[in-house]
Amino acid sequence: MRFLRRILLALLLVIVGPLAWLAYEVHTVYTDVQATYVAAPRLAPEPKVTPITNFFGHRRINILLLGSDNDAKFVQKYPLTQSMIVVSIDPVHDTVNMLSIPRDFWVDIPQVGMGKIDTAAEIGGVSLARATVESLFNVNIDYYAWVGLNGFSHVVDDFGGVTIDVSHPILDDFYPNDQGSANPYGYERLFIPAGWTHLSGRQALEYVRTRHGDLAGDFGRSARQQQVLMQLERQANGWNLLLKIPELANAMKGMLQTDLSPNKLFDLARLARHIPPSHITRVVLSAPTYCTPDTTADGQNILDPDWQTITPVVQKLFAPITAEHPAASATSTPATAATSTAPAGSPTTSTATPLPRTTETGPATRAPTAVPSLSPTRLPADLIYASGGTFYEMRWNGQSSDIMPNWMTAADTPAISADGHTLVFMRWAQDASNIDVYDLQTRQTPTQITNDAPPDPTDPSDGIWGAWPSWSADGRTVLFSSDRYKLQSTAGESRQIDLAIYAMNPDGSNLRQITQPAAGAGGDTDPQFIGRSDDFLYDHWSYSYQDGVPVGQPYSQLMIGNLNNPNASWTLTAPGGEIVQPAVDAAGGHIAYVQSEGTASKLVVAPLIHSSGGYRLGSPTVIASGEVGQPAFSPDGRTIAFLQAEGTGFALYLEPDAGGPAVKLTAAGNGLDAVSRPVWVPHTAPPPLPPQPTPTSGASPTPRPQQTPTRPVCALRGRGCS
Repeated sequence: MRFLRRILLALLLVIVGPLAWLAYEVHTVYTDVQATYVAAPRLAPEPKVTPITNFFGHRRINILLLGSDNDAKFVQKYPLTQSMIVVSIDPVHDTVNMLSIPRDFWVDIPQVGMGKIDTAAEIGGVSLARATVESLFNVNIDYYAWVGLNGFSHVVDDFGGVTIDVSHPILDDFYPNDQGSANPYGYERLFIPAGWTHLSGRQALEYVRTRHGDLAGDFGRSARQQQVLMQLERQANGWNLLLKIPELANAMKGMLQTDLSPNKLFDLARLARHIPPSHITRVVLSAPTYCTPDTTADGQNILDPDWQTITPVVQKLFAPITAEHPAASATSTPATAATSTAPAGSPTTSTATPLPRTTETGPATRAPTAVPSLSPTRLPADLIYASGGTFYEMRWNGQSSDIMPNWMTAADTPAISADGHTLVFMRWAQDASNIDVYDLQTRQTPTQITNDAPPDPTDPSDGIWGAWPSWSADGRTVLFSSDRYKLQSTAGESRQIDLAIYAMNPDGSNLRQITQPAAGAGGDTDPQFIGRSDDFLYDHWSYSYQDGVPVGQPYSQLMIGNLNNPNASWTLTAPGGEIVQPAVDAAGGHIAYVQSEGTASKLVVAPLIHSSGGYRLGSPTVIASGEVGQPAFSPDGRTIAFLQAEGTGFALYLEPDAGGPAVKLTAAGNGLDAVSRPVWVPHTAPPPLPPQPTPTSGASPTPRPQQTPTRPVCALRGRGCS
């Protein structure tokens, strides 16, 4: 018994010791942070609050989140609030409502008069910002949290980054380059492709801060801010948050102001663990539904709130808690893109006259076979993937090696020629990206076939993006997406900077624009030829409009165009939602794509049916779901490689195109570049299996020896190498 008691005491010391140290650290660091600020006094008497011993109780907890550009350009005591979000928590039914208030709302600020709501904090600090929100929406704000730019980046980094489904391509020629820059008034170009990706703190700040990248402006930015907050909430729960409080507090001295104590933060984190994403309602008070753009007599651009529309929505969002579970608000539209629409079983209306066709063909004919047996050490062909700014080739036996020159640190989005001899890829540069060609047989220095760097290094706005190159079957044409056509107009923050699809010869000659993108939605992306034809599949981004004003986030549709006939165009999917990263098999009989489902996505495979009337999709099949992306068909079309989020990166998986058990290629690790599609090497295949002896009665067959997968050697070059 004495021995057992000693063991128990030792275990208690092991457990309680670190907890005691943690409690001390939390108290010490939090006290230091709080000493930087004085708690914001209330302009109105504070209502009675439920004691901390019953912190959640049976009433809503309303928290005002404020964000400011507190960089070197701002020297005033209280900067403007660039973002203002009210988070309302229902602890009884485990629901959360989020309300984003545009910074240009023209409102009555208490004791001041009419003005933009973002000036309330500038005039009277957090106290006046809180009082303004309480007065406008007739709601009590229990707590607040203010964070500066660097503070936001530190929070994201301290949680290991954030995995986000980028809602549409983000392009911004005038993103402020004021973080760690000698010139706080400088700017840089920004390009974030759509789809699931893992963002660092700086990248997440770029995603939520940019406002030139879409026509929705501040409304789009508010939607992205809510999205990132939701993802951080999923990562910051329970002990995970408690253990990080000292680290967070140390990193955010001078960049955070809040009246939430550590124990209240921990209580909120425990509650958040029980709130599924489906119980979160997100509302942005955007035009034209909730406000109307206007101009004041002194020339200020403002938004006039439509209180008749706003009031009933706000009343529902902040209604007192009842015993019944609150019904979903019919008027509260999530700030994300509209629900994705699955491809119809019949062709959608063609956007142009289709090319004449004489026969109807369905998917490529396949002999009936069993579901392929997949193994991480026996692939259908060699496979190329991107990680750390370079490319690795995984052989059929699961072993990988770096195939790029040692100096290559910024390679992305590879595609391979039909003969398997040549790669074409994008290479990131300062404020631009170029298209390069690389001979896999000679392995000599890649040849750069575009020159897209800005001509004036001090003015990056004329830099050009080139992305997602792909080959024609005959190897004579390269398709890619680019914003080159913007050079036809004068540089400025109002200049359209969407991606169009271009074609050129592999030596860079005969460059021409093939598509005309919709304005301000992101453009036309991911082009690739269909079989041996001149038709190509791509992703087209556009807006829904109401009274001439773009509504919500951009949506994407799968479309087919023709290299030589700009009037030939077919629409495969209905408008609305987010469909990204389409892939087509070598025969042109099936496509795969990723369809967004809010906080998760579906990997879908569908037959591509070709007839005299053009193209249409057959019945879709979902083969995977979650944080997935970048599908790629094997050369025989029977296997799909794709990426899936894992930890702070993405891992590589294989799955039969008809669905079935997925196999993880562990040798690739989980540091793959989520922007790049895996590339199968044509005309490579594993040698046939040796004939297996037929077992005699009572005997078991001898198992085939398995090779141990080897992890790729990483030279720690470039971005995200692991």
